[in-house]
Amino acid sequence: MSEGVTPADSRVMRAIHGHHAARDANAPPAPHGALSERVHHTTIEPLMHPKATRDRLANTIAETLDGLHRFVFHRVGGDAKAAEDITQETVCIAWAKTEAPTNAEEQEKWLRGIARNLVKRHWRLHPAAAARVAKMEQAGRELAHRLADGAHTVANVRDQEVNRLMLALTSLPHADQLLLFGLYKAGRSHEQLAHERGVSAKAIESALYRARKRLREALLCGEDES
Repeated sequence: MSEGVTPADSRVMRAIHGHHAARDANAPPAPHGALSERVHHTTIEPLMHPKATRDRLANTIAETLDGLHRFVFHRVGGDAKAAEDITQETVCIAWAKTEAPTNAEEQEKWLRGIARNLVKRHWRLHPAAAARVAKMEQAGRELAHRLADGAHTVANVRDQEVNRLMLALTSLPHADQLLLFGLYKAGRSHEQLAHERGVSAKAIESALYRARKRLREALLCGEDES
């Protein structure tokens, strides 16, 4: 028997609308088949997630949806329609699954795993996209060693390394992405980042150290390994 649209469903749909609004301000028009409509049609079917898990999963989707889209976008060669379709399908599959991790961190990894499998399917259908990603990976090892020599070098990568850096960045947990984007792209200081997160500057330094370490590891991994 259908449960109808639950509060968790509504949170997911609100997050999707917000994602579309923010993305559409700086990106090409969305492809046909709005994600909110697809999620709506999925969620009116009986859901098997226990309520507590469903609530946490809704929060995870809402908080990491932009990062999930970035993860896909940079793996399909910047194809906006393919990225949107795969992001849509990832959320729909996750929301309709009978089981999901109960921990938010594991839920984010689980969502990425679903998306990665869909990206690999895209690569099989579009070999040129797979070849492009493989070529990007060649720049990763040198860049990883340069990052180990000093944090400032992440802001001074060569043009041919930018795409590989984005692959590695978008494979990190969403919190790491926000921290590194805030520091290197938005130019926020340690103190500003600390104030925004309600923590000390020392805590930000520690978080950045861990994030850069994970970034170097991601650069050294191939896409099949990460």
